[in-house]
Amino acid sequence: MGSNQMIAIWGSPGSGKTVVSMKLARILASKQKTVALVLCDLLCPMLPVLFPTIDPKERSLGILLTKADMNQEAILSNLILPNDGEFIGVLGYKKGENSTSYPDYTVEKAADLFLLLRHKVDYVIVDCTSQLSGDDLSTVALRDADQVLRCGTADLKGLSFFDAQLPVLSMNKAFRTERHLKALSGFKSYSPKKEVAEAYGNIDFFLSFAEEIERQCLEGRLLDPLKTSEGKSFVKELKRFALEVFDE
Repeated sequence: MGSNQMIAIWGSPGSGKTVVSMKLARILASKQKTVALVLCDLLCPMLPVLFPTIDPKERSLGILLTKADMNQEAILSNLILPNDGEFIGVLGYKKGENSTSYPDYTVEKAADLFLLLRHKVDYVIVDCTSQLSGDDLSTVALRDADQVLRCGTADLKGLSFFDAQLPVLSMNKAFRTERHLKALSGFKSYSPKKEVAEAYGNIDFFLSFAEEIERQCLEGRLLDPLKTSEGKSFVKELKRFALEVFDE
């Protein structure tokens, strides 16, 4: 595909969407590509979870989406730069914010945000919420993304989630659900990997559970490199995804 692309990471609750988004951002940044990571979750704002030592001050995705004059300067002023500004910028909601913190924004404003980001960086990665109802940012990302990676857990809950959500999404051809790439993620050695993969059908990528990644999540260090064999296996599969989708 090349640069100036947007990918939406979407899937069932607990399927590791944020982990995949963060690790993919790191892979692309390691190739000296600029990446904007958009964290859509307002139910549980992810900035204080992923970057507990960073004070965003007055920077927030909510401020940006409700600005009357959103432009690239406004985007830059609301970006979090976790690695001293080197290749990765993050937009998200900050600690304490919730659905009443800001006025509603329009679908057009969400689309404008992604368009402006595409002009500013090589890659836009959108960490979508699982529940699309009421989340126009995730919905627009799924509609407008060049590629969607659909993450599913290796259990009956994941299967039930997609049985409930996909028929609704598939009703609108703009979402091109038939083109989604599918990943089975976070599965462990005892997970019914084969059976669930068959139920999902045509799994493209297998992103297994790694204790090292879980530890990084708990410590707010997901942009750190992975050193264990499990962690490296996860990264290897995600690099295969980056190569197939972005030619990176």
